[in-house]
Amino acid sequence: MAKTITFDPKGGALIARPEAGEATSGSYRLMIFERNGFTIVPPSPIKGQFKVGATNIASIPGTAAQNDGRFVQMLASVGVFEPERRYALRLTIMQDGRDLDHEDDVDVDLGDGPTHESDKIIVHLVASPPRAEPQMKKQGGRKR
Repeated sequence: MAKTITFDPKGGALIARPEAGEATSGSYRLMIFERNGFTIVPPSPIKGQFKVGATNIASIPGTAAQNDGRFVQMLASVGVFEPERRYALRLTIMQDGRDLDHEDDVDVDLGDGPTHESDKIIVHLVASPPRAEPQMKKQGGRKR
């Protein structure tokens, strides 16, 4: 199930920041889908590498408002180390220089190969409703 992350449709562009923990290296692909969940938004897939000390960021195509209802899926392949075989993956969505929210995939790989393949991180981008402007009470006096 996709995690819903809300954003300001009038704000700046949305940014995805994929991360891998447990000192692992590997690669990722970001797939962006239209609100129907099937149509791929170009230039998907956005490809990148997890490297120690590197910051990975990718612009989500379109304006913030155009991303309302879209889905972002992170497909990742990371190395796992014996004997624990732990892995940690995170996808953070950012706007206007601040983190909005994130989704994690943290677990122990039960396979016997040198890598873990993940397709579990999916976020649903939803525009936040406009904030209601505070209403000023009218100061009415009594008429005499």
